[in-house]
Amino acid sequence: MIWIGMSLHHLATEGKARLVRHARRALGGVGLFVIWEPTLFEGEDRAAWLARFSLQRDRWSTLSDEEFASMKRHMLVADFPETADTWLHMGRDAGFRRAEEIFMMPNRMGRVFRYWN
Repeated sequence: MIWIGMSLHHLATEGKARLVRHARRALGGVGLFVIWEPTLFEGEDRAAWLARFSLQRDRWSTLSDEEFASMKRHMLVADFPETADTWLHMGRDAGFRRAEEIFMMPNRMGRVFRYWN
């Protein structure tokens, strides 16, 4: 099994696809690949996704305004989410016979995907 959580979104789309292909090869046709990643809604762009996150401020009440602003700065510079459809296609294009979304975060900002043969 290969598990990656909240990391791949820092790569460009082709880098993500390349890593999914490497995961498929590393599993040798058996095993499970699972990722948890920030995910765009269909038709949503990165700017809208970032704006949607900003609307979540009240749900992060344990963070100070400075801490929340720091997190938003990180996201602006380093986070590049994909749509669920893109994540699923990456898995299939990498050679996984099965790819599915298995969980959506309650705030709908990210999802968990499972790939296997």
